[in-house]
Amino acid sequence: STVTLAGPPSGETYALVSSTGMSIFWSPGVNPSWTVYELVISTDNFGALYYSTITPGSYYEAAGLKPNTMHYFMAAAVNGAGVKSDYYIFGSTLTYAAVPNTPSLGAFTENSVQAGWQNNENPVDTGYFVQVSTAPDFTGADFGPGAWFAALTRNITPLESGVQYHFRVKARD
Repeated sequence: STVTLAGPPSGETYALVSSTGMSIFWSPGVNPSWTVYELVISTDNFGALYYSTITPGSYYEAAGLKPNTMHYFMAAAVNGAGVKSDYYIFGSTLTYAAVPNTPSLGAFTENSVQAGWQNNENPVDTGYFVQVSTAPDFTGADFGPGAWFAALTRNITPLESGVQYHFRVKARD
């Protein structure tokens, strides 16, 4: 007896994308429901392998991905004899930026303060936005710089002397 070749998967869909994971779905095409697939993940368009796995069914819950990074995926169906189909190359997708961590306030003067944070594994070109408010819930005016920038510190000026300010920072893809 012999096993026929598996057909390649097609038609990817990404769902529940976060900073470190996502759900990946694809069409099994003509393959039976018991078909397994090899899924390959790369962050440089397959110049280097980031991760590879064999998974049953036509979806995979990817975890441990790099934040704010373009990820590339391809999959091949594997028949009952272990022979792979051609790879189907999925469209690339970007994970979201991770929330900056370890916020801190550094040097200050009567009208400025140095705000800082850690990148939380975001790449160096991630953009950050600092908000500064006199209201703890940030409903008041924003005294921050009002611009995105790719640095882990920002000198916030001019501030009014003797006023209590609240700070927060966000990252974008």
